[in-house]
Order: sequence, then C-alpha cells, then structure tokens
Amino acid sequence: MTDWNHKEIIIPNKEFITKQFINWSLSDTLTRVVLRVPAPFQTDMKKIVKVLLQIAKNSSFSLNTPPPEVYLVDLQQGLPMFEIRIHISDIKLRMPLCHQMHMLIIEYYQNNGIKLPCIPNYLYNNQLSINNFDSNYPNTNYYTIT
Repeated sequence: MTDWNHKEIIIPNKEFITKQFINWSLSDTLTRVVLRVPAPFQTDMKKIVKVLLQIAKNSSFSLNTPPPEVYLVDLQQGLPMFEIRIHISDIKLRMPLCHQMHMLIIEYYQNNGIKLPCIPNYLYNNQLSINNFDSNYPNTNYYTIT
C-alpha cells in the first residue's frame, strides 16, 4: 500500500509475523516532501503562493511529474501557514531539498523586506513574576511563568 507521501507501507498479517521475512527493495524510490512555511498576515497571500511554487519548481531536486504544489493549510493564531509539497526521486535527496528550499525562502523574504513570522505567545499580568537572578549582577533578571 502507498500513502499520500508516496511511501510504501507494509501491513502485517499472520504470514508476516510467523514466517521468515525477506527485506526486498522498495518498488519505487519516489517520495513526497512536505515543508511548512509561515507568512506574515499583511503579505499578499496569492503572491506568496506564486513565489513558493516558483521556488519549488526551480529546485534542482524537485520532479516535474508530479508537479510541486503549494497550499494555505492553516491559520495558527492568525498566522497563515503554507505547505509546499514536492516529489523527489530518492529519499537521499530529502535533506538537500529541505536545505535548498529553506535557504531560497529566507533569501526571498530578506530581499523583499518580509520578516519570517513567529507564532505569537501571550502572557497575562498575573502569569509573569520577576525574580532577582544573581546578586553579583543586580541588573539581570529572569522571568518565570507562574
């Protein structure tokens, strides 16, 4: 059986459990890589999709068939989260592809004045206490959540 990421899954049965297992090579080395990329809410979402898709298509590791895909998949606390889905010919290309894609995305963001957003964390007044960290460094404080 093959999953959505084009990985073969072995489903055990009685023969598999009770008899000798031979580790055959996989019939297909094609696999899908999924990268999640946040974007600032103020950015043109259609442009982000277009740029991420172009970056994926230009990757030296990305296959043309099936073609790369980009989707807005989530709004985490108001932060748009995109998924880039790219097929590669061999699992060994997974890390080089991820590295290349991340570098190109960061480069695009920096060249276009886009700050890579972080998921916001909220602290309320009654959750924050300030304690003196070290008497040798009187201006140094640490913060604890209570």
